[in-house]
Amino acid sequence: MSKTNGKRITRTTELMMAVIMGLTGCASLLAWGSKGFTDWNVMGWFGYSPEQEPAPAPTPDADPQAVAADYNFVMPLASSRAVSSEATTELEDYIKTNKWTDKTNDDYLAKVTVKNNIDGQTVSAKAAGIKIVNGSSTLVFSCVAPREIPFEHLRTGYVYKDTALTYKNVNKPCMHKTLFTHWDIYGLDMFTSTAEQMGQVEITYILETDPNYELPLPEEPTKEGYTFKGWYYGTDADHGENCTAYDGEPITAETKLHAHFDINRYMVTYDTAGGKEIANQVVDWNTELTPPTPEKTGHNFKGWYLSDGTEYTGQAIKEDTTLTAQWQIQVFTVTFYVEGEVYATQEVNYGTTFAELAEQAKDLNLKVLGVMTADGEQPLDEYKDTPIMENYSVTSMGLTTIETAQHFLAQYPWVFVAAGGVLSVFVGIIGAVVYKKQTQPAKRRSRKR
Repeated sequence: MSKTNGKRITRTTELMMAVIMGLTGCASLLAWGSKGFTDWNVMGWFGYSPEQEPAPAPTPDADPQAVAADYNFVMPLASSRAVSSEATTELEDYIKTNKWTDKTNDDYLAKVTVKNNIDGQTVSAKAAGIKIVNGSSTLVFSCVAPREIPFEHLRTGYVYKDTALTYKNVNKPCMHKTLFTHWDIYGLDMFTSTAEQMGQVEITYILETDPNYELPLPEEPTKEGYTFKGWYYGTDADHGENCTAYDGEPITAETKLHAHFDINRYMVTYDTAGGKEIANQVVDWNTELTPPTPEKTGHNFKGWYLSDGTEYTGQAIKEDTTLTAQWQIQVFTVTFYVEGEVYATQEVNYGTTFAELAEQAKDLNLKVLGVMTADGEQPLDEYKDTPIMENYSVTSMGLTTIETAQHFLAQYPWVFVAAGGVLSVFVGIIGAVVYKKQTQPAKRRSRKR
């Protein structure tokens, strides 16, 4: 065999070996794909375990963008939450076992944005528990995201469905792998090792409404002067015949409810303080009441007063209230005539009897004889127990000296007692002087002897 033929055989052999090795490599990739790494997932070459990815959750009938029942209150914003201890332990053990390098720090995490598909709110990558790692051969630069909802305000009423990652504005589903059902692993770059080399990462948590979640009603609302009646379907604009009471069925979809209130009603009690009775009254809260005017014979009404002594002048009623009437007794004028001439006048309160008037007249040194009426003068004896309810004229005469003295002593009996005492002292003094004069001559005669 010539040297030329030998070289040709060698080249042919090398070419055939290259073809065989290429076919073997393709077969290997296909083999890896048959073991759970979809779309020729070469990440399996760098330490990922070939675990079965769980089946996706069924898509609910409700719109995933639907917000929980609307009660006109604001949900809290997203806040941080630690990844469950079980998931954290699994990942840490896996990193150690496969000799990965954990590069998670602020520089790397600054390149990661985390949001959700419900309202688009974001949360920091650190709060979401995102990890940045290198494969065991440092060839695969990866982002690891927990399969847990990192948004505080969406943890009730929603369930986790999936995550989607975009790297450098390009979706890379072929680099996706689920680990231990708790983590999603996304391969980003080959041979990347620094934060500066890392491109921007956007992770979207895909959530869906929880078909088994029952949204709780808020605390009963309060409104001054009103009592909460209950929740009703629709909005305030739906009042009327179409306003239906909420029947208590579980709320699992967007629902509008509005509150109904009944105005409070309060009892107003009228205490007429001896006047003609007035029926109690029930009024709505905040009513500015105009109460009726009571009547009481012989008295003038002064006004209604509250229990604290304040005059009621139309203040709003906001509780059970008692209004008490205050009165001013009526005063009448009595004119005294002596021998047909006006002698004196005197004011007396309503209800004073003519007998009481006759006693008061004695202070004027007068004796009432009769009462002047439309029928002429009437004897006092016939009117002495009659109360005075209007202005009157009476006939009278002056008191005698004895009557004046009797009236004076009747008013001031102590004067008689005092006078008696003074007289007794005076008599005692005179008796002592007389006794002394009588005993002095007898003493002188006894001395001479």
